[in-house]
Amino acid sequence: MKYLLIVLILLAVVSPLMWFKSTPGQARAAAFRKRAGELGLRVQLVPDPDAPDDERQPSAVRYLVQTVRERHDGGPCSWTLLKSDHRGWASPWRGWRWFRRAAPEHLHPRIALAIEQLPADVTALREDRQGVAAYWRETGEPEGVDRIADALKLLA
Repeated sequence: MKYLLIVLILLAVVSPLMWFKSTPGQARAAAFRKRAGELGLRVQLVPDPDAPDDERQPSAVRYLVQTVRERHDGGPCSWTLLKSDHRGWASPWRGWRWFRRAAPEHLHPRIALAIEQLPADVTALREDRQGVAAYWRETGEPEGVDRIADALKLLA
């Protein structure tokens, strides 16, 4: 009886510590984000790329290369390309659609090359004041981070 009581007390002490253990998905995301940092990418939790401007709830993860490119009129270059069959308007790439604003025509060849390199679960590409970003579901293999970094650096 004594031993049973000791085992129960030990279980009561140890079991709350198990709650702090990360899930396999959390561990995978942490490894992806660590690799992104090694490659010079910033990882941000942000609203979806097609969310209304007033929505601030983070629901997506984006991998970002910081760059500033100006439009011909002097403002920052800004465009969004969604992986979608119904949202936005047609782009030159099958399965991808422009949302709000299209990229300047001179970037289209680089965007085409970047799309070929991206993992299948990247949901959007965007350029804004902060830089060029890929919105990723963080699934798949660790090489996905390398592929995203290569594609974003091509666009930057």
